[in-house]
Amino acid sequence: GQEEYLLRVAIAPRDIKGLEELVITQLGGVPIRIKDVAEVRLEYADIYYLNRINEQPTIMLQVLKEKGKNTLRVAREVKNRLEAVKKNLPSDLVFRVVDDESEEIQKNLNNLYLLIVTITALIFLMIFVVIRRLLPSLLILSSVAFSTIISFNFIYLFKIPMNMLTLGALALGFGMFVDNAIVVFENILRLRESGLEPAQAAIRGAREVFTPVLASTLTTIGVFFCFPFFQGRLRIYYLPLGIVMAIALITSLLVSFSLIPALSPKLLFVRKKKPAKPGRLSVDKVLHFFLKHPVEIILIVGLITFGSYRLFKKNVVIGEFFRWYSKDRLTVYVATPTGTRLEATDDLIRNFEDKALAYPCEKTINTQVTRERAYLNITFPAEVEFSAHPYILKDELIRLATNFAGVSVGVYGFDPQGYSSSMSAGRFYDSVKYFYGYNLKTLQDIAADLETRLRKNPRIGDIKTVTGRYYWGNTSSTEYVLRLNQPALARYDLDPNYLSFQLQSLLAGTFGVPLQAIINDQERSIDLKFPEAENMDLMTLQEAELVTVSGQHLRLKDLVTVEEKEIPGSIYRENQQFQMVVMWEFKGPYKAAENYRKAIYSSLSLPPGFSATMDYGYMMTSSEKAQLKFGIIAALIIIFIILASLYESFIQPFIIMLSVPLSLVGVFLAFVIAGYPFDSPAYIGVILLAGIVVNNSIILVNHINLTRKNSGLGLVDSIVKGSKERIRPVFMTTSTTVLGLLPMLLIQLDTGQRQIWSSLALATLGGLTTSAFFIFLVTPIFYYEFSRNKDQAKLKT
Repeated sequence: GQEEYLLRVAIAPRDIKGLEELVITQLGGVPIRIKDVAEVRLEYADIYYLNRINEQPTIMLQVLKEKGKNTLRVAREVKNRLEAVKKNLPSDLVFRVVDDESEEIQKNLNNLYLLIVTITALIFLMIFVVIRRLLPSLLILSSVAFSTIISFNFIYLFKIPMNMLTLGALALGFGMFVDNAIVVFENILRLRESGLEPAQAAIRGAREVFTPVLASTLTTIGVFFCFPFFQGRLRIYYLPLGIVMAIALITSLLVSFSLIPALSPKLLFVRKKKPAKPGRLSVDKVLHFFLKHPVEIILIVGLITFGSYRLFKKNVVIGEFFRWYSKDRLTVYVATPTGTRLEATDDLIRNFEDKALAYPCEKTINTQVTRERAYLNITFPAEVEFSAHPYILKDELIRLATNFAGVSVGVYGFDPQGYSSSMSAGRFYDSVKYFYGYNLKTLQDIAADLETRLRKNPRIGDIKTVTGRYYWGNTSSTEYVLRLNQPALARYDLDPNYLSFQLQSLLAGTFGVPLQAIINDQERSIDLKFPEAENMDLMTLQEAELVTVSGQHLRLKDLVTVEEKEIPGSIYRENQQFQMVVMWEFKGPYKAAENYRKAIYSSLSLPPGFSATMDYGYMMTSSEKAQLKFGIIAALIIIFIILASLYESFIQPFIIMLSVPLSLVGVFLAFVIAGYPFDSPAYIGVILLAGIVVNNSIILVNHINLTRKNSGLGLVDSIVKGSKERIRPVFMTTSTTVLGLLPMLLIQLDTGQRQIWSSLALATLGGLTTSAFFIFLVTPIFYYEFSRNKDQAKLKT
């Protein structure tokens, strides 16, 4: 009918003897059993992986959490469950955690908490030094706490994941969260000192600074509008940072205009003014001098900017994404040719394992071996990690690696210099050029021409050219091609798929997939093996006997011909274009190697349809650089649009935005002094800096406008008076932001190593420091010149 039935015959063997007695066919009426054609024996299954810790064999259990789950909670529950499982296992079994991501996260969180406490203490100390009153200082500092708490609520509401990047963004913004509160409270305090009643001072003071504070917050938030357009790594790392900081800045604005005006009348005080000492150089005289010598001041600032840029270009490495080599471990990587036995790969990695074990210092060596790959990870306790021992051991491992040929060996860790060989001994290639085109032969000619040029430089060591995606492929290699004899296949009525199956069985040594059966009351895997496959060579393969479906016995050489063919190690295409990679070793400083790479790149002359790039895995790609440059330009445009809308002018936004190029002096000098590479976090720091650095200029320009409007003074006196009265809030806001960023450079996650936000903090800190000084030099000058010309134009009309 319409039903289908599945029939199963229960003749499964119960033991080894029963398996031997199974009938598999009949020949002339005589049953043929498994024992007649094969040997049945119980043995250990094939080993595909080896794991050792300090030379002791181990069984590795890897636990992966589900996406979106809390790593700390999952790790804690796994450890609790493991303790329960241990009770049912032999007591002499030793369990050891070799790699626990939760421990690293917890360690980073503890350092981050220390960072937050340090930043908060420094900000409070700065505020207290300037105001010299405890309760007002605590009031201003409370804006950070309220902003952070409210931000956490929004983060929870919008389901933003809490990780090191988002928590780091909050810590990074602590110094900025308090800026709005400082500006509001300082203006209220200034009005109270001028004679207004506390309540009136609170209302008027908050109203006067509402526009500049709103503008400052919007310009800082505005720079994050370009972050959603980032792609790839930039989006993963920096979009959460932008979202969290934008949320926190909005909440700090709300807190500053609610909490501060409400509580400040009860905490206001009038400070006695100290008389100026006779003969002392006053701020008024300095500002008057600047306004009288605008050309000289602008020229000096321009020369300082140009000089700092030249130093920056000469001494700073530009374009890295982030230096990930700061992991605290040595890694040895070994790759053997295809088909290498597990035992051979294990023997090779044991050379490095024995060398590391013999080195006299405390360490943990974790070894993982597969048939064609092996890894050796060496970690050290803290007291050894920051000594010379890891570097000495690394040099010894590199010297050992140079003794091996025919395999790939890599030794990495603790610094950017490493060792890499590509199936033959060789040094680490620190310079790479990628060439793309639709004609492989032309690409090979381009690579050969570049190699000729490189060999003329005495600083160039080894040079290597590959056609594959990865460095360890050779320019050429050989392979054996089995060409089917179509007339022979037709003569013997052989299906090519049947022949392919026979070949795979001969070469792999197994037939089909393992069977499952209950043998001796235990579930066992039954593998059908061809043991001679382990000793198979080309001659033996050609002489191998095959049986056709019709029962004919043939040799493989009757059906195929064997050809040896030269081929590229591998061929990689991107967007249908072939890729050719030229690598070389530069004997000299890293910066000199980078400059030489750029010189070679700029001197390339390629035919139409061919292109070249210098992209590295650890360097930013051309696309990422374009995205960051777009981000900087977009940030400046957004800032200008916000300022132009608030001030209903194009001139004053231009004057305010002069603080951005002035801040670059500090950025250039900070990276030269610190010796940091200008990587992707540094670019993000410049984008963030553009939104922060205009805040001081907004405060300055807005107050000069109010002074001109309310004081009745002339243009010069209004500029001098307005600038003088803004020195204190500018100094306070800059100091709190700088002190909030400084611990990110001084307190590292794992002492002595850079965090992902270290470069970001350095760029912002350096730019803010110099701009706070330069805006009082340059902004009053440009304000004066534009305002004077505008007043003269009005008089003429």
